[in-house]
Amino acid sequence: GLQPNYTILLTGASEWWENPNARGVRRWPESTMRPGAYREPLIKREKKMHPVQLFCWHFMAYPHLPKDFDEKYDTGWVTVPNTLWDREKTRGLYQEYIDQLVYGEELGFDGLVLNEHHQNIYGLMPSPNIIAAALTQRTKRAKLVVLGNLLPLHLNPLRIAEEYAMIDSMSDGRLIAGFAVGGGPEAFNYDIPQPQARTQYWEAID
Repeated sequence: GLQPNYTILLTGASEWWENPNARGVRRWPESTMRPGAYREPLIKREKKMHPVQLFCWHFMAYPHLPKDFDEKYDTGWVTVPNTLWDREKTRGLYQEYIDQLVYGEELGFDGLVLNEHHQNIYGLMPSPNIIAAALTQRTKRAKLVVLGNLLPLHLNPLRIAEEYAMIDSMSDGRLIAGFAVGGGPEAFNYDIPQPQARTQYWEAID
C-alpha cells in the first residue's frame, strides 16, 4: 500500500479516474485501455520530510552489584537473589533516575521511554506507570512513552486502560501508550505459559 507520508502525483494522462479504494491515488482512464488489459499508472512520489525525533530510553538498572557477580551467578534474570539489594545504597535511587529523565527533557529529547520488567538486575520498573505518573509532575513537553505494559501479567486489562487514561490526563495528552506480551523470564516469574500469554494478550487488546 501507499504510505500516508507520500504525496502521489500522476503524469501522462489527460483524463483520470479516482480509485475509491485508495484515497488520493488516480489511475489511467478506462477509455485508454484495451478490454481486459491493466496498465499501471506512472507515479511520481514526493516524499514529505519530517524532522527526526529522539527519545531517551531508561531501563533503571541496579547499579550496586558485587564485583564477583559474574563468577557467582549464572544469570541476571529470575534467579537473582533478593539479598543482593542494598537498602542503604539504593536510598533515593528512583528519585535519581527520575531526575535523569527530567534532564533528558531539558536536553531536548522528544520523549522519555519506560518499560516493564520483573526480577532482573537491569530493569527496576515492574510498574512503569508509577514512574510515568511521577514524570507528569516534573516534565512539561516531552512525550511519556510506556513501552509497554505486559498485558498477560495483569489480571484485568481494564485496570491498565484506566491507569493510562489517568496518566494521559495528568500529562495533558503526552502519553504514548504501549502494550507487550513479555519475554520468557516474565512469563516464568508469573507462571504464565507463553502460548497462553499470547492468547491473553490479544484478548486484552480486544
